[in-house]
Amino acid sequence: MSTEDLLVRLARLDARDRDWLLGELSPTMRRDLAALLDDEPAAAAAAAAQPVATTSWETLDPQRLAALLEGEAAWLVSAAIRGTEQRWRERLMHSLGSRQRHEIELADRSGARLGARAIQCVLESCRTRLGFEVAAPLEPEVRGGFASLLDRMKGRPS
Repeated sequence: MSTEDLLVRLARLDARDRDWLLGELSPTMRRDLAALLDDEPAAAAAAAAQPVATTSWETLDPQRLAALLEGEAAWLVSAAIRGTEQRWRERLMHSLGSRQRHEIELADRSGARLGARAIQCVLESCRTRLGFEVAAPLEPEVRGGFASLLDRMKGRPS
């Protein structure tokens, strides 16, 4: 399975399923996943020195994006928007709920990073969900594979 396939599958999961799945990973597997998502090791060193140029984020309305990101993992939001223009980021953070804002600020301190392709995948997913590049609203996607299995498991009595 390619990195893109993995990211697409993770993006299809709702936030609770994604958090549960990532929470079930061992620390070693989480490191392996982070290494997989950090697809440009040389660029990661450069990114530590200077923010990633993600001008595309700045084209999104911070208030609409904040509503979309509600319930997403704080570490993911933090890592994805870390290199954005400071004023835009402040407007986004101001639009978030206080609890989520606090969790993102804590995640910022951890310094978790995403590879450039992972950030681009998150950005494109947000753009699509906000209606960019899509003429009509998206129909709910029929869940299959792993997500379907999780749904069936949730319906079972404990």
